[in-house]
Amino acid sequence: MLFWLLVSYFLRALATLRYRIEVKGLKEIIPLSKQKTPGILFLPNHTAHMDPILLFLLLWPKFRMRPLVVEYVYRNRLARPFMRLVNALPIPNFETAVNQVKLKQAERSIGEIARELKQGSNFILYPSGRLKMSGKEVIG
Repeated sequence: MLFWLLVSYFLRALATLRYRIEVKGLKEIIPLSKQKTPGILFLPNHTAHMDPILLFLLLWPKFRMRPLVVEYVYRNRLARPFMRLVNALPIPNFETAVNQVKLKQAERSIGEIARELKQGSNFILYPSGRLKMSGKEVIG
C-alpha cells in the first residue's frame, strides 16, 4: 500500500510538469472513502488518452478502484503486468462478436462487480470504451 501511495504521488508530480490539473468536486466524494458505504462505480468520459491515467493517479490513493478493462487490452502482453497489479477485471468485447461464451463471461463479471460493490469495493469504467470523437458522447 505504501508502495502504491509513493508511486501515485511521484507520477502525479511528474504529470504536473506536462499538464495543469484542476480537480473539482473531489471534496464531495472523499468523505465517502472513509465511511462504511457500498462501493462507488466511477463512470468518467474518455476525451483523451491521458484521462484514464490522470484519473487513476488522482483517485487511486483514496478509493483503490478496480478498472474494468475490455478483454483484448486486458490480455495484451505489455499491459498484463499492470492489469494484475491494479486487479483489473476483464470485460468481453461485444463489438467484434456476440456469443454464448462472452455472454456468460459478462454475466459472471457483472455478478462479481455487484457483489464487490455491496462489500465496499470501488470500480472505474469508461462507458464509451473509446475516445470522444464529437460533441456528443457515444456510449458503447
